[in-house]
Amino acid sequence: FMKNKKKAIVDLTMVEEIFKGQSSTQFERVTKKKPAFKELDSHSCSIKYVKGDKLMSMDLAFKDNPEAFEPMMGALYRHIEQLKIQMKLDVEGHYIKRQWKKADLDGNGTLSRAEIMKLAGALNMGVKREVASITFDKVDADNNGTLDFEEFQNFLNYMMYRPEIAILFQKIAATGDVLDLKDWLPYTATTKTHDCEMIVKSDWKMAIENFVTFQRDIQMDESMEFQDCAEMLSKFQTNMIKKGAVVGDITYGTFVQYMSSSVNEAFDPSKSDFIWQDMTRPLSEYWIASSHNTYLEGNQLTSKSSVKRYRSDLCNGCRCVELDCWDGSNN
Repeated sequence: FMKNKKKAIVDLTMVEEIFKGQSSTQFERVTKKKPAFKELDSHSCSIKYVKGDKLMSMDLAFKDNPEAFEPMMGALYRHIEQLKIQMKLDVEGHYIKRQWKKADLDGNGTLSRAEIMKLAGALNMGVKREVASITFDKVDADNNGTLDFEEFQNFLNYMMYRPEIAILFQKIAATGDVLDLKDWLPYTATTKTHDCEMIVKSDWKMAIENFVTFQRDIQMDESMEFQDCAEMLSKFQTNMIKKGAVVGDITYGTFVQYMSSSVNEAFDPSKSDFIWQDMTRPLSEYWIASSHNTYLEGNQLTSKSSVKRYRSDLCNGCRCVELDCWDGSNN
């Protein structure tokens, strides 16, 4: 249904959901005008994706080649699942790319100072406007008043800098065979003055043997061996050679990726697939994820309403949704 070829391109990393059938608003409008189009319901689908701050829909119907529908859907699902796995290994990197795509609405490959300030506010970074503006000038290498993607990455590196991880990296990199837990990370308020510019632009490296010691002594993974670490870290650091070869040192960027990835989660992943908590207690004793204006596909003033949002929010963990009831044509 898209006449504009640019709009017919969907970034699969921004896909939220895929629905089979003709249940989208656009499909409903078309089938009202052309009832015969409903015959293609079993060979139709809607791809919901984020563009800017809006939830968009690409609606597809296989009219001339319906036998290609199922293979296409299977290939699409597999590819998106593979992307999700890759994104989990680099949560921070994917997050930066996603924010860039949301902010670069005109697709010109740069962000202005105003767009950066708006994005900083939307991300709840908690920094003063003047601090963000100074950082903008610092990373604007060509002084053209806009940031390209590399400069934008540097901007977020400054904004998201975590001194405790930088200090931890330094300590592990400088450690011998043993890490002493009692002075493993003497983090105080004064350490926040640590110079992040040295971290962002440095080429610090950590020997993998030191990382193994960290895994054993601090992470308490006593079974961790050198090759286990090599295989795990090779997923984060593309220039590391996989099993059976010499492994290079670990960069600060790779260490940050590991610390913020699903591999390092404190949550037991085996408990995410089934209900293991006590579900017999009164409702007031539970924390409940809730959804406001559940039916809206975008902003509160101009976006459309859709029942599909209820399915999406419930599948994403919400257990309290909002339902507004108005008198309609049938009262």
